[in-house]
Amino acid sequence: MTAEPICETTFVQTLLDIAKFPERHRAVANTWADHFGVPPERHDEFMLHYLTHTSSTRCWCVSLHNDDQVARPTVARFGRQLQYFDGQLISAVRFDEKRKVPVHAPTTSRALKLAHQLITQGGAEALLTSFSKHARNLALHESQHSIKPLIKLDNSAASEEGRNKRFYGPRNRFYLTCIGATLKRFCQSLDQELLHAVRSVQCPSAQLYNWLAQGDRMRRLQALKAQPVLIPVLVIGHAMPWPHLADSGILEQCPWGELQEYCGSWDDDCTRDGAGLVGHATDTGLPLNKVLAWLFSTPISAIRYLGQQRVYDTGSALSRLDAFTRWPGLLLTRDTITCSETGLQIVELRCADDLDREHRALGHCIDTYDYHAFLGNCRLLSIRSGATPLASVELALRAHGHEHKTGQAGKWTPKHLHVVQIRGHHNETPDTLSPVMKAFERFIAEVRNGRIPVNLDWPNLVAKMDRYADKTSIYNIRFAEEVIGWAERLMDRGL
Repeated sequence: MTAEPICETTFVQTLLDIAKFPERHRAVANTWADHFGVPPERHDEFMLHYLTHTSSTRCWCVSLHNDDQVARPTVARFGRQLQYFDGQLISAVRFDEKRKVPVHAPTTSRALKLAHQLITQGGAEALLTSFSKHARNLALHESQHSIKPLIKLDNSAASEEGRNKRFYGPRNRFYLTCIGATLKRFCQSLDQELLHAVRSVQCPSAQLYNWLAQGDRMRRLQALKAQPVLIPVLVIGHAMPWPHLADSGILEQCPWGELQEYCGSWDDDCTRDGAGLVGHATDTGLPLNKVLAWLFSTPISAIRYLGQQRVYDTGSALSRLDAFTRWPGLLLTRDTITCSETGLQIVELRCADDLDREHRALGHCIDTYDYHAFLGNCRLLSIRSGATPLASVELALRAHGHEHKTGQAGKWTPKHLHVVQIRGHHNETPDTLSPVMKAFERFIAEVRNGRIPVNLDWPNLVAKMDRYADKTSIYNIRFAEEVIGWAERLMDRGL
């Protein structure tokens, strides 16, 4: 009996809360409610949430003291991220709605207490520029949160595509502007010499800033100036190479004993600390160019030459390498299959870096097959014993002769998988009765009978990749290869 009065009271209170906002603000909220087709029974709830959320930018910056002559501790909020500069290092943390973080700038004591409570709970990517994917993600999250009641009803409202661009386009730009303005104030509190250094190499990264702020400051600034490309790559990269002995997976002993601790335990160890290694080498005065030449297994002249190049040129060149960009794989559930009979592993090679490592281990030309993989012409496998490659396999999809004639070509099944070649060390074909061939025959049999699920949709990704757009060389070579391949396919069909 009391349900109706309570509902009526809630409804009236919602209307009163909505009426507190300016008419123009209410009109905008109503426009978006109509745009997204909010159900009538949810209309007022949507309006109130949107008006409440958009009444603040949720971006603020509080300096903990007013001395402009030195780097001063500062706390800033960028949407759902809190960022703290303690006078030396920058740290950040993402938080959810359960955390009571002030919408508007708090007092100095409240800001410091908030930073100490949250920053110790985990790290996030700190911002030094709003021209980044991370900043765009923060802006998008705020846009989505402003229509959260709708997203709970319809997940498609969270997408930026289609007609939703009308909403997300201006909202995202607005929040990015707010993030940029707040970030500008935050950066005024930082050490300006270090900030200028990271900006001068076009790498406005908090990781690089923190690296410069630790250890021997002057030596690290000199190292960054001497190697403006390789230092940021090692500091902010997710993995670091380590030389290994030819034709084996055994890692080399570092010529500088104090750097051996950064070796890791295996060839593809992604936990290697590149920032720690180059920082240790710099702080202790080791010959940086020699260390880098050994680390990247390249002549020292190449390291010196790279250090003399402008960051603008080398940066754009490196961005086109795409060494770790992966093409869609063949194996659906995992990249490694173990043969129970032989104990060997079938490992799928998914990027140009994988092919280069395979090439160095086996001494054949598989490192040139990345173009064909991105084109969708083949998929590549490595047969291994532990971490040691024994042979490489190229697979392709081939239609049967009767399918060409009946127009059924292109409807691929595992039975269309064709083994183009299997090559061991220096292009030698493994013996028919060898464990390598037994492991592969068992693998391909299980693929063809459906026991190992595979992906046979191999799209052509080349057209969207800058690394293959050099029309003066690579493009012409690849175009000629395409013409030859097209002619061979016609000949196979008997046309």
